[in-house]
Amino acid sequence: MPSGPSDRRRPVLAEPYQFRRGHRGHRLPINEAPKILMLHSLHDPANHYAWATNVHRQTRRTTVLLPYEGAGHSVYRRSDGTRDAVDDYLTELKTPSAGSRCTPAAKN
Repeated sequence: MPSGPSDRRRPVLAEPYQFRRGHRGHRLPINEAPKILMLHSLHDPANHYAWATNVHRQTRRTTVLLPYEGAGHSVYRRSDGTRDAVDDYLTELKTPSAGSRCTPAAKN
């Protein structure tokens, strides 16, 4: 098949991963890393909150889990608390203290 300029600009798509029935995942081998900030909505329609707590349980030495007490899949713009936490992490590598939570923004 000829390879012209238009062929080089096409994205390469990875084969979809096929999960076996009963697949339980793998332990996460994150042992040495700077603190990783994890934000997760308590009412995420795409990923259950239990997923985030399981990841955090396995990587407790290297992650900080900051729950957002509202709904939605992406939480960065949901409240001042979520934005401030992410901005502080990205600009200063500052993580919230253990047990911190972000409350939903008040609706007007």
